[in-house]
Amino acid sequence: FVVLACKAFAQVDISPKFEGQNPGAFSQWISENIRYPQDALENGLEGRVTVSFTISVKGTVKDIKILRGVSPSMDAEAVRLISASPQWLPGVKNGVPTEVTYTIPVVFSNIDGSMEPAKFNGGNLKQFAHWVMSKIRLPKQVAKDKIGGLMKVSFTSGFMIRSR
Repeated sequence: FVVLACKAFAQVDISPKFEGQNPGAFSQWISENIRYPQDALENGLEGRVTVSFTISVKGTVKDIKILRGVSPSMDAEAVRLISASPQWLPGVKNGVPTEVTYTIPVVFSNIDGSMEPAKFNGGNLKQFAHWVMSKIRLPKQVAKDKIGGLMKVSFTSGFMIRSR
């Protein structure tokens, strides 16, 4: 993942600073926190999502907009990522904090092919969802009372190591 450069749209005496650090710190933070969408990996999608956002006078990120998208999931990930940005030091003009709007490209790239879609017993995400649905056993009271709704579940796969 790469962020090429931030382009600011305000003339200020002091530019906003991401967590008080140098300009490269935001690019590094994006690289460490971005999540390549599963469907984009499965479909071999890559591309550049152009995002606009404003650093407020309090140093928070606001007004996030997709100026040029790639796919719904990649666009949503770019918005999620920018929304999750830690505090900035605001820009300053004439000694007063001021809002500064940036435009950045968030690049999704799997050039080396090192990222692969998650597999479930050799299958894909759709097969995993089918397997999960086949294993759900609802209490009889749910059917009797005609209870319905949507349940969202998330998890991270990994390994557990136990020491003896």
